[in-house]
Amino acid sequence: MLKILSRVALVIQAGLSVLLVKLIMNFNFLPLMYTAMLIGGLTILWLFTLFLQRRPKKDAQTRYVRSKRNNKLKRKMLLREKMSLIMVMLSCIVLVLGNYYVYLGNLTLNQLTNTNTTIVHTINVRVMADSDFQTLEDLQYEEVEFCTNNNAEYVAEYINILESSNGLDTSIAGDFQTLVENLYNGDSAAIVMDTMDEIYLSGLHEDYQDETRVIATYEIEVENTSTTANTTPSSTKVPDVMNIFVSGIDTYGSITTVARSDVNMILTINFDTHEILMTGIPRDYYVTLHTKEAEDKLTHAGNYGIEESVSTVEDLMGMEIDYYIRLNFSSLIDIVNALGGIDLYNPTAFTAVGTYQMPVGNIHLDGKQALFYSRERHTLVNGDNDRIANQQRIISAIIDKAISPTIITSYSSLLQASLSAIQTNIPTGLITNIIKAQLANNDAWNLQHQYLEGTEDRSTECYSMPGYNLYVTIPDQDSIDQANENIEKVSNGISVNFDNISSYVEDNAANSLSD
Repeated sequence: MLKILSRVALVIQAGLSVLLVKLIMNFNFLPLMYTAMLIGGLTILWLFTLFLQRRPKKDAQTRYVRSKRNNKLKRKMLLREKMSLIMVMLSCIVLVLGNYYVYLGNLTLNQLTNTNTTIVHTINVRVMADSDFQTLEDLQYEEVEFCTNNNAEYVAEYINILESSNGLDTSIAGDFQTLVENLYNGDSAAIVMDTMDEIYLSGLHEDYQDETRVIATYEIEVENTSTTANTTPSSTKVPDVMNIFVSGIDTYGSITTVARSDVNMILTINFDTHEILMTGIPRDYYVTLHTKEAEDKLTHAGNYGIEESVSTVEDLMGMEIDYYIRLNFSSLIDIVNALGGIDLYNPTAFTAVGTYQMPVGNIHLDGKQALFYSRERHTLVNGDNDRIANQQRIISAIIDKAISPTIITSYSSLLQASLSAIQTNIPTGLITNIIKAQLANNDAWNLQHQYLEGTEDRSTECYSMPGYNLYVTIPDQDSIDQANENIEKVSNGISVNFDNISSYVEDNAANSLSD
């Protein structure tokens, strides 16, 4: 019986080995040398387990039986068969895990790089944070208001549900400002708004998200009709230089939710010199929206799709963006936690979100702390500029952790976190080729930072909220020109350092990435 089990397990081991090699070759992320080493190692392992199962020839067995040492030899043969079976079983377990992780990696990349054809409008019922209202039932016989300025059809759909299913009485406010003021002064108990409209309210009530509370949510999935102005590159060959736009939207939950782009960053990657230049753009930069042909805050471009943000930034910088990556609050929390936290150098002590103390020096952050670290600006001397610098430190730390050997222990959780946390149009083949190139060369990366500057101002001419006196940042053309010059240098293989980036000087040498 033991012999039969060993032989069956050996066949299973061979099948799992072949499957693993096939998956890895289909995934195409290992250099040829590593693939050959894997095949050789699996072959040697299989031959070794086969050798352990080898039994003496028939005539030798006969001599063993006739020998006085019969019992001793039998025990020896039995022990050898048990060792063989244990070896094969352990090999099968390792191979099953290997097949699973490679399959999961391939699945993750395919899902990440599939263009999303739908977007989600989220409708919230909000009350004041200190109110006693906890559920929709508590709002019966209370004043509930909504506004029809934008996204009226989605709000109206939810209003019908509230009135028919929950028996709520609703009324219409004239505009956003009236709607919110009525909530704040107690003239209404709750308001109903699309999150796409809610995000404009930071210009009217900066602490709106903290001063109010969501007690009910309704999601509507609609077709994504936005189109990009440029044709997305389809080549999977690793280019010499690549520009990637990183958009961080200010929502939790589904990455498909419509939201403004609070983080706007260009990563210029030179694969020959192994240098990455991060260019941060203030969220309130006063720009011309590409398809709307009207002036607005850059953060509002995200409400009209990632393509709108990409095209608007291209117009602003006079450059071409190759690909984009889109994340949200939940993305950052999940990714950092999947990595087991991140480590970075914090040059200035501050308090994040009124609670978390960020001391000077090397600090370790979990997902929630990393989010608060990257969002804080009120307690920072240079406000949004310092926040951009902190966001760049967070991204640097994530990259540093992701390319370190510790990623081996975080591989599974990181892949699972990425499935629902990231949107990108980078082709799967290009991502795997980048991974393959990094594994083959194992080169260190040098990461540099810069951000655009501007002048604080207010404007009533914002496309998304016409007539409202919103805070904006008027772009500094000299800063844009300097940033473009540095981007051009990195693109041409000329290394830049912190001293020649006038807009941002980082004296922390620990930000240089190594393998």
